[in-house]
Amino acid sequence: VRQLTQSLMGQIVGSSVTKTAKHRQTVSAKRNRGHRSKLTDRQGISIKTVNHEPHKAGIYGRAAIQKPLLSKASEQKHITWCKEHRTWTPEQWESVTWSDEPSVTLFLQLNGRVPVCPN
Repeated sequence: VRQLTQSLMGQIVGSSVTKTAKHRQTVSAKRNRGHRSKLTDRQGISIKTVNHEPHKAGIYGRAAIQKPLLSKASEQKHITWCKEHRTWTPEQWESVTWSDEPSVTLFLQLNGRVPVCPN
């Protein structure tokens, strides 16, 4: 009698995976994102399968834009500017051109983006 291991169960055509087992695989995939190549080498699984399974489970990669940090000098200048402009009238504020997307980067990165893991 041959004992079925988890890897053998996945190779049997028509085998079903319970919700609990699928959840465990999803949690494992989240915790071990950097170990995909070890998984494929050890169990003979296609890298495409390993990459697609998290998507099936609703896990997607995201990229967060890194916000620039203020130095103490910049923070002080910001406070001074705010105090100088707190008495402005609405007409004075209408003459200001606003930008909601500053392109300030402190470190060299691709488009200012940093990869993040979803919670």
